[in-house]
Amino acid sequence: MINSSDQNTSHNKRDSVFEQGMKRSLYISWAVVFVSLCVLAYFVFRYITRMASYRDDQSTYIPNPSSHQVAPLFSGENISSVSTLSIFDMLDGYIKLDNEKEEIQTHLRDYRTPFDLFLRFLYLPSLNVRKDPLVGTIDTTMMGGKFLENNPYTDISLINQWTDFFKYMGSNTYNEINSIVVNEIVEDRDFFYVPIQVSFTAPSRRAFLFLLDKLSLTSDKNNIMLVNEFFYYLWETIKSSDQLDPFLERLVLDDGLPFVLTDETRDNLIAYALMHRKEGDINMLPFLTQDVLQQTVRAASWCRDGASQEVCEFQFREKFRHIPRLAYGLGHDQVSDVDLLDFLSNIPPLIILDNFTFEKQYNVALGGDAVYEWSITMKVYGQGITSSEVDEVAAILGEQCFAIKQPMTISYAQSLVQKDLLEDVDPNVVSPQRSKDLLEIQWLLTDIGSQYDSLTNYQKIIKLFETYRMLDDALFCE
Repeated sequence: MINSSDQNTSHNKRDSVFEQGMKRSLYISWAVVFVSLCVLAYFVFRYITRMASYRDDQSTYIPNPSSHQVAPLFSGENISSVSTLSIFDMLDGYIKLDNEKEEIQTHLRDYRTPFDLFLRFLYLPSLNVRKDPLVGTIDTTMMGGKFLENNPYTDISLINQWTDFFKYMGSNTYNEINSIVVNEIVEDRDFFYVPIQVSFTAPSRRAFLFLLDKLSLTSDKNNIMLVNEFFYYLWETIKSSDQLDPFLERLVLDDGLPFVLTDETRDNLIAYALMHRKEGDINMLPFLTQDVLQQTVRAASWCRDGASQEVCEFQFREKFRHIPRLAYGLGHDQVSDVDLLDFLSNIPPLIILDNFTFEKQYNVALGGDAVYEWSITMKVYGQGITSSEVDEVAAILGEQCFAIKQPMTISYAQSLVQKDLLEDVDPNVVSPQRSKDLLEIQWLLTDIGSQYDSLTNYQKIIKLFETYRMLDDALFCE
């Protein structure tokens, strides 16, 4: 039983604890208020000092801003005209600006078009030789002997091509090739290059200088810019020719090209016509008249109106003197399409010279005439094969072989052969030769599959075509 004295003691303790809690809360509240006042005082002091510094700095302080008159700012010609515009005037202005933007974009596109096309057709030839650079179609019939004959990147083709490049200097002038080494193709992401080492003897100073000109044509950026500038003016002049569209329409029909003439396809077809003309064809490019070429010479040399053609041709030769075949081949009064096509046929792909040495010697056997011993190490560049192009080839070959949306893959080809081997175990149904052929195909596919992922994109496409040929020969393709 609890007595009254114990109850009083308990109540007193609770009151004491409550009072202590209230005091503690009060102290905390006062502390929070004090800290808040200190922070407020700090920011007020910071504001006052900053405004004082602004007043001291005359470059940032604006005294009495309320006394400034802003009305004169709206009295200017531009502002006053804008302030009176209606919503319809603003809309017309937007349309005008949009049209100007379109004109600028069209001009930029026209300016870079020749260069873009030259990259695709000439400067950076594609390693994907089965793909048409204009139409984009894949030639699935280029296999076996046909592939070897038409592939410019085989060892024999490369050696022949670059031997001719260094040997023939024109006008019955030849260099003597001492040695030439064409190394393996190196694929470097979106591009590839072919390392080449060559040593030869130039029989005269003329041949020596002529080859220097050929090498610098696409290894010197200034020459590349000059060539691009010339073809920009040529493009503009060609497109103003009345004979262009009728010729392109005939070209589309004769070559079966899937195009309708537009600004973009017109540019592509001009490049196609220039790059794919046939040797010995007469009047194949009727739009390349003497008048068109002379107008191009005038435009490219920035010849003033009223100047004679002779003066313009002189200015043209001076401007393009570092490209003699262009300067002297087209800078004369009897210029023709043959001169232009001759220049085009001698433009090599983009070149980087790694090492270049020569030595002047005297050939006793030739009566002491000077000859020049050359040694050159260089890289010839081109457009590589992308992973998407590999997938494109796989899809086309798969659809052509299987008649379904099944890409040509090594694993799928292996599964087909393995299935046939398991089903055709009865020697009374399948000939021993058939079984032997299937086992050989299976072994070849296993070998290809083991190295496929480590191959370059160029090698992968070759292996896909080899797989397609094996399946087709073994009657797996429909």
